[in-house]
Amino acid sequence: MNSGTLAGFLSKFPLQVFRPVAYYDKHMDCIRVVLRDCSVLEHRVSDFITVMEDNFPQRDQSRHVGLVLKGISCLFKEWGLPLEGVYKFTDILDAFVKSHPEAFASALSGYAPLIESLRNTEIEFDMAA
Repeated sequence: MNSGTLAGFLSKFPLQVFRPVAYYDKHMDCIRVVLRDCSVLEHRVSDFITVMEDNFPQRDQSRHVGLVLKGISCLFKEWGLPLEGVYKFTDILDAFVKSHPEAFASALSGYAPLIESLRNTEIEFDMAA
């Protein structure tokens, strides 16, 4: 691709500022929530939860930038929720905490700032997207 083509592409589709995002990955049956655009390392902390860590955080930034909640089809069946529609991530997180309090507490005991950031960020996701 030459610079003329790239310039044309960028003028048609300008770069956007990153916003926190959540999405359902149907192939991996998980919900991924990313709070910051960065290179991440994923740490599995339980059967259901993986925490995303920024590989190169700046001095004033939190290392923990996201979360993966796994086994969504089983969890939604347990909660009586359809695998369709738009959900708020905080509602799903609250449902997980209520249905699996010991798993949540043991897996995320050292990640209070991440959980607070997730709760303070209004993020919705569409199961069909």
